[in-house]
Amino acid sequence: MSVAGEARVAPAAGKAAGVGLNGSYILVALTIATTIAFLDRLLINLVVDPIRADVAISDTQFSLLQGAAFAITYTLAMLPIAWASDQFNRKYIIIASVLAWSVMTAAFGLAEGFIALLLLRAGVALGEAGLTPASVSIIRDVYPRHRQAMAVSVLTLGVYLGGAISLSVGGPALAWLQGLHDAGSLPGNLSPWRYLFIGAGAIGIAAVALLLFIREPARAPRPAGQSSASWGAFLRAFGQVRGRALAFLLACIGIHGVATAAGAWVPALFMRNHGWPPETVGLTFGIVHLAAGTLGALGGGWLVDRLTARGDEAALVRILRIGAAALAIGTTLCAILPSPMMALAANAVATVGMGVCIGLGGLGFQAMLPAQFSARGMATYVLAIGVVGGSIGPTVVPLIAGALGDGQNVGPALTLWAAAGAIWSVFWFSLILRMPAPKI
Repeated sequence: MSVAGEARVAPAAGKAAGVGLNGSYILVALTIATTIAFLDRLLINLVVDPIRADVAISDTQFSLLQGAAFAITYTLAMLPIAWASDQFNRKYIIIASVLAWSVMTAAFGLAEGFIALLLLRAGVALGEAGLTPASVSIIRDVYPRHRQAMAVSVLTLGVYLGGAISLSVGGPALAWLQGLHDAGSLPGNLSPWRYLFIGAGAIGIAAVALLLFIREPARAPRPAGQSSASWGAFLRAFGQVRGRALAFLLACIGIHGVATAAGAWVPALFMRNHGWPPETVGLTFGIVHLAAGTLGALGGGWLVDRLTARGDEAALVRILRIGAAALAIGTTLCAILPSPMMALAANAVATVGMGVCIGLGGLGFQAMLPAQFSARGMATYVLAIGVVGGSIGPTVVPLIAGALGDGQNVGPALTLWAAAGAIWSVFWFSLILRMPAPKI
């Protein structure tokens, strides 16, 4: 049997008779894979100085490893891989993705020279580009509609868990490895940071064993007149909901613009305005990020599923509108409150809102399209919010601060940006609620 054909072996039992053990196992395995992806993605931020000293590269060159090498490759690769996920066996695409980024992560720990590091970092991005679209597509075929929001929210926990593990385990692990190196007890002749990446790559390869036991679900039947999953058919399907889809993307770009701006500048605000040392900021914000983000992701998914089961067809957009408002209002208060503890509480509110929006945004956008375009819908969403919102958010804050006359005080600039983001996103979500729902 071909790889493409295995996807259509059996009817989608999850939609008709509950999810079952296979559906639960799929969700656990995909969440673990997402956790490992974000662990590998963020690990590089812990080893800036060790890599620079070992490989003799500049800050500018290192910034390319952190940013452009990953982001450009991730952007270019996502849509073609999403097309493959809409056509062929998603289980094997995800396994290939995990293997690719794991091997590249381990090889990154062995690389010598800037060019090798750059190419391997791009290889990590190439592997990770296949995970999210295929995962959300599988969840859509396994879980009934009134349980999809919670399932995607659980999947989103991998974002927070991976980041938390990367910071809370990666830092102490690096210090432990450095101690072994200084004592001459570390085997081989490698720098400690290299063992960190080799170990992270090995964890990813071991996780493939979990994915091998996934049974690829049957795809949802295609609507009459939509037998093709080609790019032309995708564009025609998008054209049928373009008004609603574009409004949804514009709202989520605003959300992501505020979220990335807050992520980039709130820690600096606490250090500059409240005098917190970097280690306190890192530990405190790591805890808040994990706890409040998890609460937002799971709470938002639970609310949407509960309201959808009661017949509220617009539940997801309503909850997203609340999440966008919480994100923007919390960020605004965080930037202007004089007490650091009050500002931290406001940041927790913003992070809850961010958790709601991260978990539900992609689900809501791809659900506007027929199921055979689910992966490409998810990829389109990620590219739009990442390229536009992710590019604008961190940059606009210092520009506004400079225009206000004090480039170091980012608080007023972040306040203005968050307030504008709230108005922007809530406007577009409110407009969507007045539009007729798409018929898929």
